[in-house]
Amino acid sequence: VQSVGQVSTQFESIRRRVKGLRKQVRDCKSLLTKGMREQPIKELWERKLEYTAMLTMLDNLEALRDAPRAIERLVQEKRFVAAVSHFNRMNELMFSEDLMDVS
Repeated sequence: VQSVGQVSTQFESIRRRVKGLRKQVRDCKSLLTKGMREQPIKELWERKLEYTAMLTMLDNLEALRDAPRAIERLVQEKRFVAAVSHFNRMNELMFSEDLMDVS
């Protein structure tokens, strides 16, 4: 239960950061489409990789946030094997290296 609360708090923080990242991605795209060469292509590519990783992390945090409701729904539907399977996937995701570094 505490982990879900922590994930929720971290989710909000990452959500704000992702808004900024999306703006930066739009800025990068406009630089490329306007033909400006102020930023090296390699730097833009590296930023794109970083933003992609952040968006993946956000998707994972959203899945964790929604997990309790999904598991409860599966239990109510008496789909116990699916509920346990979903719980195991979310548990593995929660303790994966990608999300262990979220602070």
